[in-house]
Amino acid sequence: MDYFAILNILGIVGFAISGALVAIDEDFDLMGIIILSYVTAFGGGAMRNLLIGAPQSILWEQSNLFVIVLVVIVMLCIFPYIFTEYLTFWIDLSDSIGLVCFAIQAASLAQHYQPSFGATIMAAMITAIGGGIIRDVLAKRKPKFLYSGLYGTFAFIAGVAVYFGITASTLATTLLIILLVIGRMFAIKYEVNLPGSRKISREKAI
Repeated sequence: MDYFAILNILGIVGFAISGALVAIDEDFDLMGIIILSYVTAFGGGAMRNLLIGAPQSILWEQSNLFVIVLVVIVMLCIFPYIFTEYLTFWIDLSDSIGLVCFAIQAASLAQHYQPSFGATIMAAMITAIGGGIIRDVLAKRKPKFLYSGLYGTFAFIAGVAVYFGITASTLATTLLIILLVIGRMFAIKYEVNLPGSRKISREKAI
């Protein structure tokens, strides 16, 4: 198994946990938890494949990952107390891991199909935020990538890193993942965000 296949697994598991925890937080029933977990885990990848021209069959060839996601859901339903005490933290952490791993893996895949800067960045960002968008819309939440913790920014950074070859070695890729995950958790904790329209308007008024 190559390193980028491992990134794909980590991304899917991270987003599956994120989707399931959001569903639990919103008091969804078992079917709701399963649906939200699956669309969060696989939604971004499906959108990426459409963007870069990769065959959609790639999604359905991951039968082992569908089983892994189901196991994750079952474990969360059997042992919810492991996560519920610090639910927000676990949602943010699993979301960050999924975001970073998916962004790097998608950018690398885009290099194979459409090796341009624009395609690489768009693949990274759409894959990283696609599942989260679907999750938040179905859970009737404001999509996080629009306002929280530099969501899209870290996906963009990951895409740029892949395009310029920073992820050429396993060690460099691992370090990049760790730094980006820590960076996003830091941004969430200390509410570091890009300036919004209201803030810009206030600054101009002053």
